[in-house]
Amino acid sequence: MPTIEDFEQLQSKSNQLLVKLEELDSNEWQKKKDLIEEFIIVNRTLLENGKIQVVKKEFASYIVSKLNERNITVNRNGNFYKMFNSDEIEINKSRIESVDQKATEISSGRTTDEIFRDKVLAKPKKETAYTKYLEKEMKTLDDAKSLNNALLEKYNEDDEYERIMDDNFNEDMVLELIEAHSVINLARKQIDDRNKLSNYQKLNLQLLVNLGQTKAKAAQDVGYCSKYLSIGIERNDELTKLWDWVGECHVCHSDIKAVRDKAIQDYESGNEIDFDVPIKGY
Repeated sequence: MPTIEDFEQLQSKSNQLLVKLEELDSNEWQKKKDLIEEFIIVNRTLLENGKIQVVKKEFASYIVSKLNERNITVNRNGNFYKMFNSDEIEINKSRIESVDQKATEISSGRTTDEIFRDKVLAKPKKETAYTKYLEKEMKTLDDAKSLNNALLEKYNEDDEYERIMDDNFNEDMVLELIEAHSVINLARKQIDDRNKLSNYQKLNLQLLVNLGQTKAKAAQDVGYCSKYLSIGIERNDELTKLWDWVGECHVCHSDIKAVRDKAIQDYESGNEIDFDVPIKGY
C-alpha cells in the first residue's frame, strides 16, 4: 500500500516534469509528448488516491491548465486526448472553450489547483420547483427593467407620452416602491453570509488564509461563502487594521505577541516562565 512518502515523491516528480517541459525547445515534439504522457500518469495516480482535488471528468482540463500555468503549449488534437481515459474528458461541451475558460480564471490570479479544488468542494446546483420559480422571477424583473428603460426613453422623446405618464403618476406609487425596496434590502441582509460572522471570527479566518489555508476550505469549515471571503475578509483593509489592537493587552497595553513569544522561548529552554497569571475575571 502506498505511503505518504510515496505520494510526496510523486508530487515532487510531477513538479520536476513541469520544469523539464519548461526547459524543452519547442521543436522537440516527441520528447515533449513523452514527458506530458508521464506527467498525466503521475497526476492520475495522485487523483485516484485523493491527493489532488479534481472532478474526474475534468482531469484533462486540469492537465492542460497546469501546463498553461507554466506557459507550456499543448497541441490539443485527437492524439493528445488519446492519452486520457474516456471518463477523464468533458464531452458535454467544447474542450477548447472549457480549457480557455480555465486559462482565463488562472490569469485572474487564482492557481489551477484552487480553481479545480473549488469545483470539488462546491455543492451541486439544485433544481426544484422553487429554484425554477426564482429563475422565472429574475426573468420577469429583467423584462420589467427593459420596459422601464423603454418608458423612460419615450417619456424623454415624446411630449404626449410625458403628459399621459404624468397624469397617471401619484405619490402612492412612490411610497409602494420605497416599501418594496425596504423589504428587499432587509431580506437581503438577513441571508447575507457577510453578516454571520463577528469581526473577531473574520480575523481568525484571515489568519488561516494568510497561513496557507485555501479560501474554499476555510469558508467551507465555517459555512461561509468563498466569494465573500476574498472580498470581505482577505482583502479587507479595515479588518486588517484591527490586528494591532487585538495583539495588545487591554489592561497593561503590552504586546501580547512579544509576551507569549518570550514565554514559549523560556518554556523550550527549561527556564522559569516569568509572567503573571491573570486574575480570574480579567
